[in-house]
Formats: sequence, structure tokens, C-alpha cells
Amino acid sequence: MTTDTEVIIGGKVLTMSGHESEEYMQKVASYINNKLNEYNKLDNFKRQPIDTQHILLEINIRCNLLHVFFAFMTT
Repeated sequence: MTTDTEVIIGGKVLTMSGHESEEYMQKVASYINNKLNEYNKLDNFKRQPIDTQHILLEINIRCNLLHVFFAFMTT
């Protein structure tokens, strides 16, 4: 069953859809907002074009995911 959940990311209301619970999707949105807030405190980040900001944010999130994945695989 697919769940549609309204979340706020970067001040915008978005609808996330998936097989996960609403609680999980809200946690994902919270994680992304925390990353946005963290990066928006950096002057060098804010000076980048918005598309570059998005790419840098995506790279950071994926690196975090891979870090957890590799840590899990080696335990």
C-alpha cells in the first residue's frame, strides 16, 4: 500500500509517496531539513548557484548513507 504524506522541506510543502510509514517520511524530511540548515550556515555554500548547492547536498547525503552502509557491512 502506498502512503502519501505531506512534508515540509526547505520551507515548501511537498507530498512524499512510498511504502514507508508517515512517521518514517517525516523523519526523512527532518533529516533533509537539518542538512539544509547545516549547509546554509556556510558562507561558501550560500555563494554557490542553487543547482550546485543541490548537488553538494545530494553528495553529502549519499556519502553519509554509504558511510553507514560500509560500517554495517564490516561489522
